[in-house]
Amino acid sequence: MSMVPYNRDVGLEYRVLYMNGMPWSNVLQVLESQVLTGVISNPNGDKKTPNDHRYDRVVTRHPYGWTETLENWGDGYLWRDVGSFSGSYGTPEAPSSINSNMVYNKVLEKLYKAIRNSDLNLAVDLAERKDTIRMVANAVKGIRRFKYFALKALEHPTKTLSDAWLSYTYGWKPTLQTMYALAQHVLINGQYHQVKVRSGQKTLDRQIISGFPACNIMTSRSYREEIGITYSVNDPSLFEASRLSSLNPVLIGWELVPYSFVFDWIVDIGGYLQLVESSLASGLDFHEGYRTTTYLHNTVGVWSGPVLPASSYYPYSDSKVEYSVRRSGLNRTRLTSFPAPSRPTVRVDLGSSRILSAAALLRQRFR
Repeated sequence: MSMVPYNRDVGLEYRVLYMNGMPWSNVLQVLESQVLTGVISNPNGDKKTPNDHRYDRVVTRHPYGWTETLENWGDGYLWRDVGSFSGSYGTPEAPSSINSNMVYNKVLEKLYKAIRNSDLNLAVDLAERKDTIRMVANAVKGIRRFKYFALKALEHPTKTLSDAWLSYTYGWKPTLQTMYALAQHVLINGQYHQVKVRSGQKTLDRQIISGFPACNIMTSRSYREEIGITYSVNDPSLFEASRLSSLNPVLIGWELVPYSFVFDWIVDIGGYLQLVESSLASGLDFHEGYRTTTYLHNTVGVWSGPVLPASSYYPYSDSKVEYSVRRSGLNRTRLTSFPAPSRPTVRVDLGSSRILSAAALLRQRFR
């Protein structure tokens, strides 16, 4: 059954204005609005092959609550407005902080890692062998001469700890990972034909809009990418070569640039170049696939506080009005080839390990 776009209001209720506790007037207001747009639907699918499918749904629960104002004219009038304020208030939302390009590239990283099924890059390992051997050798030397190492640590503690951390992080650890990956590579034949991967991101945003009254907005957002493809191996030798090492001279050159990994913490150039190479799918044939993007945004807003600035004519005012907006959608598109990555974006991704590495590098560089 095909989806049909709609725009409809659900529920009606009178908003009543009271004066000194007695009904003064009323206005018929809408409680909820529902909108379905951007629909792409194919009701004649075979329930096996993925078809293009898309929709965007917004359900708005209009502002609802009460306001009170004391008007100090003559004997004074206390006005109280109760009900839906769909014609008087808006429904603002906090700005989104989700980086959709980063989520997409993350799911591509999972996809091509699952296809390649190998963490090896022997070309880069061989090109960096001198630095790796030097760092490992220094660490071994320090272990053999533990007494000297301890005295040196007491004399120059920050330098010694920095050197030890860098030797472990960029010497021992990558070498052991390469050895493990080589052992795993022998056990894998690479003949996988279907892969499905997912990646997502969630955020919680808050925004306060000042005014009379002030509005406090909370928005939770979730965004997910899913990619599924079917492929086959047409050139086993080329595919195995791509699993063992990068065949892209630009990527190898970038990895050999001093401190390129530090720049990747902010703009992941290395990861982007790896994804570009992976999307060329050396030794593989693409058969069919799909990409599905889903999102869900929930916004809750509350106006609370004085409706008017305090003055001799309006000595008292108060209010509490709430609303909610729920946005959900899906966009599935058929793929005709191995998907290419989006351009890398600026992101500051510093965990405790990277902060320690940065401190160690600064200690080595500036003594």
